[in-house]
Amino acid sequence: KKGKGKGKGKGGGKMPHMLEPPVDSLGEWVPRESFKGSKSFGYFMCDCGRAWTTAHAWKDYRQGCQGCERMSHAVYMWENHGPPREKRDDDPEDKPHDTDRCEACRLGKCKRPNTDYYGGFRG
Repeated sequence: KKGKGKGKGKGGGKMPHMLEPPVDSLGEWVPRESFKGSKSFGYFMCDCGRAWTTAHAWKDYRQGCQGCERMSHAVYMWENHGPPREKRDDDPEDKPHDTDRCEACRLGKCKRPNTDYYGGFRG
């Protein structure tokens, strides 16, 4: 029957569900191809069905899935529209970074501290 499902319309421009803003500032999720910056929050969807959001998405670099290890680009990236936000104590930028699955880290582009996903220093 018509009208029973989510996602009306045609094509691949629809989000899988309404994604929550990752920060308390003005902005919107945009398709990666339309993102004007180089790094921001990103929303990933893997072919295996797993999805995740990260504060360390690069427009031109991929991340590996924790479920199947496939590499993929962000599907959506957060475009800020307001003034820069103030750094908070619970800032997502301070959370552990999965350097093993970050293509930007492996290529020397990512400047995150060299920690593993569980927060241990790797040196």
